Amino acid sequence: MVYPQVRKAIGVGRMALDPLAIVAVLLGRKKEVLSLRMHELQDRLPSEQLVTRLEQTLITAVAQVGVDINAIAANPWRQAPLQFVPGLGPRKARQLLASIAANDNHIKTRMDLLKQDADNVFGASAPTDVAQMGRTVFHNSAPFIRVRRGEVAALQNEEEFDAVDDIRINPEEEAMLQIILDEAFPDMAEQGAVADVRTAMESPNNLLQLDLYAVADANHCLYKLQTWVDMMFEMLVPYGELRLHSAVPSDEDAFYLRHGETRESLKDGKLVEAKVVWVGDTEVKVVIQNNNMEAIIPQAFASSSSAGQKLNEIFKPGMVVPGRIRNNPETEEVYYDENQRRRYTVTLTTATEALENFDIWERRYCCDIDRAYRPHPSKKQQQQQQQQQQLEQAQRTPSRTA
Repeated sequence: MVYPQVRKAIGVGRMALDPLAIVAVLLGRKKEVLSLRMHELQDRLPSEQLVTRLEQTLITAVAQVGVDINAIAANPWRQAPLQFVPGLGPRKARQLLASIAANDNHIKTRMDLLKQDADNVFGASAPTDVAQMGRTVFHNSAPFIRVRRGEVAALQNEEEFDAVDDIRINPEEEAMLQIILDEAFPDMAEQGAVADVRTAMESPNNLLQLDLYAVADANHCLYKLQTWVDMMFEMLVPYGELRLHSAVPSDEDAFYLRHGETRESLKDGKLVEAKVVWVGDTEVKVVIQNNNMEAIIPQAFASSSSAGQKLNEIFKPGMVVPGRIRNNPETEEVYYDENQRRRYTVTLTTATEALENFDIWERRYCCDIDRAYRPHPSKKQQQQQQQQQQLEQAQRTPSRTA
């Protein structure tokens, strides 16, 4: 009989050693993770939707840190994350663990997992008892399966494993990986030696001094340049985090996140259509048609010619009006709520002069960015050009006298 306190102590210890494994266990068949109170509003969502989101998060986490296949084979309590490896699932994970258990409970290289067939392009060695993956499954899951001695006591007397099996580089990219290594260590290539991933990890300066663009161009692989950059980063910082550190979004960032927009999508001068929902004494509240965002039209931006005219004489609820976004941080008015916190909102102008002034926006977003761009002449410029052409034609035509 195991006392509850002992089970709790074991759980706490395992959580300290491998928290991802414990969280993955809670997302098993019984879905015990749903009993955790992570948010006060989580009961308002269907349990199926919560489980789906949690599974997606676990898949991302497992892909980020990888799974030490030999460690989980030797420790059954650490096996839960294997089913969340991209390309696998509960059934494939169980089959893989069973085959590894029948093979002295460990493997030497990721290539041992690949089935042999006529279409194999990975260059795998002779088939083994643990070869359970087809080509597609292997392609999707292999980068996130780590093969190493690690902390497994039974493997400490084994010879050093290949470092390429302990980083997130797909085996089908090993040919390109070798090109990078040969270019980074030309002295070894001249001596007939082959540089490997462990050599690159021990001498990162050779990688940092490599002109990766020139190497990709020389090998006609510029279309793979992003993959080459990822491969080099993985050798410099194995299983490193490419994303920025998380931070609490500002009120302005939260405003755009809630509406799925950015300052670029709501840039100053963009033409939109809006429906009037409320007319006040100093402003009009509208809803932009294409994204259902609330916006305001201040009295100063309502009209070009109706000075002194009341807003309820210009706008009526239910009207659909054209407008331009006014989103200039230097000139836009700042609004505050009842708690004196800044209220972020979209400001529109419906003044005719602003709506018809296409030249200023063409110059800002076309001419100022691309110097080779030639703006389309305005109506006034077209009239002036026509008058100039008529005058020149009249001067060239000799006058006729009776």
